Amino acid sequence: MEGIELELKNMKTCLNGAKSERDSAELVINDNNKKINEFKDLRKAKDKQLELQDKIKNSKRTLEEYTVELAEKRDYAGLLLSNQLLKIISTTEETPSSIDQWQSQTAAYLIDHEIENCVCETKIDTAVAGKLQQKILQLKQNPFSNLKRLGENISVSYRPDAIDVQLNAVVNKISDTEDQIQLDQEQVDLISKEISNNPDIGEELKQKEKTNVTLAAAILVLDSEILKFEKNIERLKGQEHNMTTQIVNSSADEDLKKIIEQEEYVDKTIKVFVKSFRDYFTIRKPELEKTITEIFVKLTNAPKKYKSIHLTDNFDIEIERVDGNRFPAHRYSPSSGAGQIAVTAVIAGFNKFSTRKAPVVIDTPAGRLDPTHTENLLEFYPKMSEQVIILPQSGEISPKDEQIISDFVATRYTIQPKSSDPNQSRIMRDEA
Repeated sequence: MEGIELELKNMKTCLNGAKSERDSAELVINDNNKKINEFKDLRKAKDKQLELQDKIKNSKRTLEEYTVELAEKRDYAGLLLSNQLLKIISTTEETPSSIDQWQSQTAAYLIDHEIENCVCETKIDTAVAGKLQQKILQLKQNPFSNLKRLGENISVSYRPDAIDVQLNAVVNKISDTEDQIQLDQEQVDLISKEISNNPDIGEELKQKEKTNVTLAAAILVLDSEILKFEKNIERLKGQEHNMTTQIVNSSADEDLKKIIEQEEYVDKTIKVFVKSFRDYFTIRKPELEKTITEIFVKLTNAPKKYKSIHLTDNFDIEIERVDGNRFPAHRYSPSSGAGQIAVTAVIAGFNKFSTRKAPVVIDTPAGRLDPTHTENLLEFYPKMSEQVIILPQSGEISPKDEQIISDFVATRYTIQPKSSDPNQSRIMRDEA
């Protein structure tokens, strides 16, 4: 049970990550399109391309729905295969005929139950009873009759002819949708090619269009993954509900054994996810460490002393000196500010590698830093993210240092204690 809950949590994390990547890709595409659309002769082509891409996305979703519907119809494959045999059975006359069998059974019922009036409302006297007796056949159990009744019941209950029509209709819809997606994608690629080969636009815009093509393909893959994640989440929720019901309603050894086996399976699945995440981090870590080191060297006041920044598997930060010795950033003794500079570089590195740009909040930016470190940091903060919030202590940043970031400051606020209650404060916007 605990394993399923953990897998469900991990699956939701994967789902959110895929959605975040898709949103980031769409944001980049939108930004690129704004630049490309500045050319009037390309705007119409781009509008058509965006319309086709939306159409492809909707067609993909429709295709997934048709695929699910086809799987449901295929559950009746056995019935459809036997449908022709059922038709032969239903059109073959019985011996004795069906009408003779019905009359015989009806006459026997009237006599056996001493019914006063016939189905035609005639009073059953001795003469009529004699005529009814003549209608009764000496019927034996007829296997073919039973088979025919079974075929009739199946045909009435399941309507195989209708299912066959529906199955063929779904197959045709899938084929038509796939053909339409291919045609629309060819038009999208053609428009991209026309834009990329346009002699009136620069290489930068051509590169943006190529980037859009790559990201659009990635978005289609992500949409498919998102749908799979959502289905797996629903499946896990169903398993969680069923397992809870089993635990509550049954204490049988077999049920408990099955639950234990499922929990072991879930644990193995979780290990696969964890290993995949670790493998991905291992692959990207060298590039991330390189970016972090470049930022650290720019910020430190003694770049020749340090060789690189390293991240452990537990995301601990280590600083490597030129002599090859490594020290944890929080215990690095040669410089009290080196650890703070290293942490800032790591935050900046992760922010650069993240799929979505997030605001960065800096508390006490120059607390233990010397003037050189402080100046380097203040020059770097505007490049760290699209929005940086700095929370300095009173007097922590000198007027001279403040000039470094003055051109980048949008708004200033002052946090003042309330005179009525020193445990509360209010945020006041400074006058420009």
